Amino acid sequence: MVHLSFGEVFIKGDISSESFHDDLLKGSMYPIFRTMLDGIISIPNYYFTRAFIFIGSVAALIYSINVWQRLAAIRYPLPQQQVFASITLSLLAVGPFLTRDFDEAGLQIYLLFMLTLAAQTWKSGARITSGFWLALAVSYKATPLLFLPFLIWKREWRTASAMAVWLVVLSLTPAIWLGWNGMIEGHVSWIERLEKSHDHVEAYPSLGIIEQPTQNNLGLRALVARYVESHPEGHPLFIDHPLFFQFGSIESPSAKITVWVILFLMATFVAIRFRHRWNTSQMGADMAPEWSVAILACALLSPITWKQHLVVALPCILLAVSSTIACTPPKRSRVLILASVFAVLIILRRYLFGPELSNVFHSYKFDTIALIVFALLVIFPPIPISAAQRDQKKDQLNSKH
Repeated sequence: MVHLSFGEVFIKGDISSESFHDDLLKGSMYPIFRTMLDGIISIPNYYFTRAFIFIGSVAALIYSINVWQRLAAIRYPLPQQQVFASITLSLLAVGPFLTRDFDEAGLQIYLLFMLTLAAQTWKSGARITSGFWLALAVSYKATPLLFLPFLIWKREWRTASAMAVWLVVLSLTPAIWLGWNGMIEGHVSWIERLEKSHDHVEAYPSLGIIEQPTQNNLGLRALVARYVESHPEGHPLFIDHPLFFQFGSIESPSAKITVWVILFLMATFVAIRFRHRWNTSQMGADMAPEWSVAILACALLSPITWKQHLVVALPCILLAVSSTIACTPPKRSRVLILASVFAVLIILRRYLFGPELSNVFHSYKFDTIALIVFALLVIFPPIPISAAQRDQKKDQLNSKH
């Protein structure tokens, strides 16, 4: 794992860009606290570390599924057999992303675990603890910083403030090993690396001087850019295949502006939909769907989103499936939509179509589109369920048991 290389450099006490031994490792792409964690896991034997992290990720996945199933049950109570079906279908949908993440010992599952703990502790009323887990997630990978403006928008001042304070504390922690000056230099080096990596004018995001743009990027910016601009033969994003089509012909930098305008409109739409404060008396019934969408947004809004990063879509998928199963009678249109996105995530895979054709399918970002549909199914539930209706349905389920 490349993280062990980052950790070895941290243990030596110098994480400036000059300390890394090749062009790809000119500093870590992750926050300095994450590099400190990499240093801790780099101390034991490689195989022991990998096995330990893998086993921990499996336990974290089981815990996260259990928490989100209980959060989903608050809004959509289901009989036990339907709960099992909901979890099974959700794991089937997220399976390609889980498989890819397990190849790297399940590191993205830990991010899901932290954000899940943040949701669970918020539901239990522990706002300061929830802020800690959110800050830890940001320190692990910067994209969950999205939760700070999200909490402010929801007027969750206590959780947002706790998150900000904990983030400062965790950011200063590496000074214990590096010293104050070394810690400051590490932060500066990380920021400079981010600026260099994303200093380009193209609409389609890439790692700039480190890596050419690739079809494997499943982020939201990459999705929008794919459909607003075209590339000539010889470009890394051009595929010489009869099923490869290009649509938009906007040129840079206009294409980049267009992408940002579309993302802004999408964000505005979600913000308007999520404008109301959470009703604490409902114990998370309205919080869980919005929190799950925010978790998914942390992955999709990252400039670079690889397949394994989409493991965090699990809560959103679970809630979308649960809400559909809870419909009585089932809504045919919703079932058809759900079946379609399942087909996209499960069928359009390399093992069925081969590397060349699957790469063409990959270029259209069908996985990303499918996850956006899941988010929309969560944002627009089938029917508004009142607290009284939920209690009545829970009583009916309890009486059967």
